[in-house]
Amino acid sequence: MLASIFAEMELKRIKARVTAAHKHLRKTDRWAGGQPPYGYRIVDRPGGGRTLEPDPVTSEAVSHFRGPAFAKIADGFAAAEGGWENIALTPTTDYGLGLFVDRDQADRWRDYWEERAVLGLLTQAENRSRPRA
Repeated sequence: MLASIFAEMELKRIKARVTAAHKHLRKTDRWAGGQPPYGYRIVDRPGGGRTLEPDPVTSEAVSHFRGPAFAKIADGFAAAEGGWENIALTPTTDYGLGLFVDRDQADRWRDYWEERAVLGLLTQAENRSRPRA
């Protein structure tokens, strides 16, 4: 019992240190880690650490994202579902995200999202020739 209390305290300290480190890195040009956004690559910084730079191959192949913001897509989905009150999410607070309670609704969200968000990853020519619904 006592060991679990100390383990929980240590976990909270680790989370606080990692959060503070990521917050500091966001204020600089250093990369905090993880998968880089499409069109960028991770490179070493002269002063130490790593940073992002445009990938010469993928950045040229991808058109600039001109699609709707995530919030606009989510609001459109909520409207299609009859309003936000009709969308049930789990009460989890992990990473600030909830999961859909209704799996069919989750599938509809994925389809809705993919139809609207994938435009940012198409080349300009692909985007112009894409079949419209």
